[in-house]
Amino acid sequence: METIPIACAIYKWKVSEHPEIKEALLSAIEARASTPSVEGNSNISNTDWAEYDWGEVSPYFKILEPLISGCIQELSETLNSPESGRTLRAGNHWFQQYERGDYHGWHSHPESDYSSVYYVNLPEGTATKFRSSEGEVSIDVSEGDYVVFPSGLYHHSPVNTHSDKKTIIA
Repeated sequence: METIPIACAIYKWKVSEHPEIKEALLSAIEARASTPSVEGNSNISNTDWAEYDWGEVSPYFKILEPLISGCIQELSETLNSPESGRTLRAGNHWFQQYERGDYHGWHSHPESDYSSVYYVNLPEGTATKFRSSEGEVSIDVSEGDYVVFPSGLYHHSPVNTHSDKKTIIA
């Protein structure tokens, strides 16, 4: 087998309104029904992934969506030619909260074109890592960053070794 490495773009935006919306997002997330997700390759303290009604727009996403819609539009214009008639849109979403010792193993989302992560709370060293032909790749992110990447790209959330909770919206 021959391996031919190619570049894979990961897109990142800073949501400048994050300090103003952080507490509202956390309150809306805390009000949601959630359960732990303990599977073969993950231990996540709180998530609404299993309870999520895939046709619904959650209260926390109603807060976030207007702030990331411009990012999605910009990316759609970057990736698609005007004559294609294609546009990207925000589809399914869920939150995940990682307490001390929680993690999410390597995985991908092959059922969609792009995946994203919005970092609500981000203790040091807990940002999403990606796998490339060169090995594990870290990107520089902080709270309030919105990251979009090809859904087939393997990624994971490393073990949270902090007492502070990591909270993301995927």
